[in-house]
Amino acid sequence: MLKFRKLSAHDLELLRRWRMSPSVTKYLLTDPTITEEEQKTWFKNVKDGNRYRCWIANYDGADIGFVTLSKIDWDNYNADPGMYICEEKYIGVGLAKPMMHSLLRYAFEIMDMRKVFGPILVSNASAVAAYIKAGFKIEGYFRDHVYKNDIFHDVVMVAITSYDWHIMRKIPAVEFEEY
Repeated sequence: MLKFRKLSAHDLELLRRWRMSPSVTKYLLTDPTITEEEQKTWFKNVKDGNRYRCWIANYDGADIGFVTLSKIDWDNYNADPGMYICEEKYIGVGLAKPMMHSLLRYAFEIMDMRKVFGPILVSNASAVAAYIKAGFKIEGYFRDHVYKNDIFHDVVMVAITSYDWHIMRKIPAVEFEEY
């Protein structure tokens, strides 16, 4: 069973390891190098959940990755989603769609967001496909937008509105720990 646990101080080292893992960073817009102290400072700044929310994804008792809503804009009712399956044995086994749908359910039905949108490297074809399968539409294409590993990368902007979500929301609910 898939569950989401609100990020706590106990999870910081696991999250830091995942966020710096080459298997994860190859798909990020940046390549973070994060010290323990920087991770603690970051957590102190975001733990109130006002502009950033993060949950550890747990499947059948194993922590497998994390989901986020970042750049939360309460004035315009939008946020940037993130979903990362960080443990290799859980990649490609059908968890991406329920993880994303659960995150969207939380954003639209609990937080009352109007739009969820964010950038994805075009080279991360599996993520682009997963977001489209989850109901997102491509709203923009940015050529040579990110300079990483000595080359420029194209980026697509994907988005889904609450209207589109409510049309397709016949997806089983997964429980999130409240902020």
